[in-house]
Amino acid sequence: LYGPRDQWTGRISAPAGLRLRLGPGTEYPDIAILPFQEAVRVLGNSADWLYVEHGDGQGFVFQEWVDRLTDRDPTVPVVDLAVDLAATPEQRLALPPNASDRATLLVDAWNRYGGLLTDESLELGLEPKVALAVLLAESLGEPFGADGRMTIRFEPHIFYFRWGKQHPSLFQQHFRYSPDHAWNADHQHDWRPTVDSPWRGIHTDQANEWAAFQVARTLDDEAALSSISMGAPQIMGFNHATVGYSSPQAMFADFSSSARPQIASLFRYMQQNRLVQAVRNQDFLAFARVYNGIGQEELYAQRMRDWLAVYADVAGDGAVDVQAAPGAVDVMPLPGAFPLPDATGSAPGDKPLAEADPQLYAAWRQHIEQGFQNNQDMFQRILAAFMTPYYTTIWMYRILFGLGIAAFAVAVFMALRAPDASTAIWTSAIFGGLSVATFLGYF
Repeated sequence: LYGPRDQWTGRISAPAGLRLRLGPGTEYPDIAILPFQEAVRVLGNSADWLYVEHGDGQGFVFQEWVDRLTDRDPTVPVVDLAVDLAATPEQRLALPPNASDRATLLVDAWNRYGGLLTDESLELGLEPKVALAVLLAESLGEPFGADGRMTIRFEPHIFYFRWGKQHPSLFQQHFRYSPDHAWNADHQHDWRPTVDSPWRGIHTDQANEWAAFQVARTLDDEAALSSISMGAPQIMGFNHATVGYSSPQAMFADFSSSARPQIASLFRYMQQNRLVQAVRNQDFLAFARVYNGIGQEELYAQRMRDWLAVYADVAGDGAVDVQAAPGAVDVMPLPGAFPLPDATGSAPGDKPLAEADPQLYAAWRQHIEQGFQNNQDMFQRILAAFMTPYYTTIWMYRILFGLGIAAFAVAVFMALRAPDASTAIWTSAIFGGLSVATFLGYF
């Protein structure tokens, strides 16, 4: 492994994608396929193979297909600055008389970001109104709060698995949550600045989100940044590589600069996680299962449906819908970062995963069993590599011992059966010497 200063960032240069493997060689099984131009962090090397970190996983890739980024290379995704954020005059929505608060929020969000939403949606063959519904469901379409800071949501259970698990005492001084309902904010998502301070709810407002987040940053900056969802689309920091960033720090800095990279990253996330078709079909449950996690999918799916209904009331039937270009193609999916099961093996909801989603449970179980089988195969190979020479050596010792015994027996026999004394002496000397030599070699 390289030292921290020698680690570097690279991009995948294989047009068809690059296999991420468990070990440094083609004999090791695949973990994933990394898409073309995906960013990876190079942690070390083994001969012609690089040991890389991608998202939440690590593995080996063939070094020929990884380009090293120089100081002049972009470290964040490039967004076309010529594309206007705001909706064009033709696309703008008018606020109807006696509009509800939700309708006001929707019209404001569309008129501010409809231009970029439309252009990004066209690229993927989506209806812009569906992308708008996703943004509103996640953050009410607000990339930044009233104080100018980016909209965030700090997840203490994610911070626990990324840092607190190794430092439980220090974690418990500042954060608490219910392990049985990790993803449910109604079940204790609390923080406090000191052990003498009263507990406060994290998700009460942005001031508490930021205060809890800043305490976490003092404990471990990278783990804290990986444990927040950021901006209008509320993408988790641990998904930084999925949306094209070399680190959660780079993602945080870029998202803090403008709403543009935030919104563009929503579409990039859809592509990399193969969610475009689900959004196209308005299958919000399938989308939310990946985007928001198991246990939260129905809540967020219903929010998206509700916002789409508000849009229909405000805009009428297809008032600002844009016909998408055909042929938009999803890229190869990446391994998603799904919520971890709790200690009982249940999904982070009220039902065990096997009952909540049998299909996903079966796929998860098959993946785990395959992982154990892969580990067993590798163990057997390593064991064979050590044990074969060992057993060979044991048999060589046995043969050597047998030769020593046989030579001694021949020496005794020849001494007793020799026709004269001189013959007895030289035959005994030859075979006796051979016996002594073999025993010396054995011991």
